[in-house]
Amino acid sequence: MKYLIGRVADPIFGIATGIGAYYIYETDPRNAADHGPGNTLLDLISRRWGVANPLARTPATSETDEKKLI
Repeated sequence: MKYLIGRVADPIFGIATGIGAYYIYETDPRNAADHGPGNTLLDLISRRWGVANPLARTPATSETDEKKLI
């Protein structure tokens, strides 16, 4: 069987290309209408696993939340 780069390098190249393409899709402002706020990959993973997203941009709503941030 012929390989593009090599037997091990082809899957690595494919995964890296996919990750790069998805990163461009997430960060391109022209695609912002396709996925609204709160629907980034990190937000979806956070909701799926039930953990808080440390990169979420939600303002603190109470004094206890503000004290936790300090």
